[in-house]
Amino acid sequence: MNTPSRNIFVNLLGHGLPLVFGLITIPVFMHYLGVERFGLFNLFWFMSVNFSQFFSLGFDKSLTKALSEDLGTENGKSNLPSWIGSSIFLATISGTLGMLLFCVIAPFLVNYALPGRSELQIEAFRALLFFGLSTPAWIFTILFRSMLEAGQEFSQVAFVRAGTGFLSFLIPLMVIPFFPNLYGLAAALMLTRWITAFWNFWLAWH
Repeated sequence: MNTPSRNIFVNLLGHGLPLVFGLITIPVFMHYLGVERFGLFNLFWFMSVNFSQFFSLGFDKSLTKALSEDLGTENGKSNLPSWIGSSIFLATISGTLGMLLFCVIAPFLVNYALPGRSELQIEAFRALLFFGLSTPAWIFTILFRSMLEAGQEFSQVAFVRAGTGFLSFLIPLMVIPFFPNLYGLAAALMLTRWITAFWNFWLAWH
């Protein structure tokens, strides 16, 4: 049974445990990438996350509110397929546009941040492309998570959030010894985002 105290506890675990794991793995990433590349990677990651959140357009909160209200009434349940279908369509359009725009502006970002450093520019550009390709996955994750929250499946949301946090460090940790560069790490995170999106979809579907 979902209670406020239980939901708060699992939510704290969902945020806290991956953070602890991340702090442990940071020295490994810095060892393989070096301080400069590690700093660039975090900058690109921050940009990608905020860019994706912008293109989510806030429809996740609207969907959560609408689904919560409809789930509370017998007649409202008939509106659920319409709400969900429209939201998936909107997320697909928004995610595709966000992905394309991010990939288009990537060369300009690289030239601005790394003027005259051709080798690092190529590496950074490839990393930004991988981040761009993960934009739809981020938006779908937000969408399907909002469905779970509307159904008050907070324990599942926290569990997925914790699992995603671990995967966001574990998969790059497995990749970086073989691809010690920006785009290898970015590709690993892109894979993590798509795994998370399908994971949230599977839970929302069931």
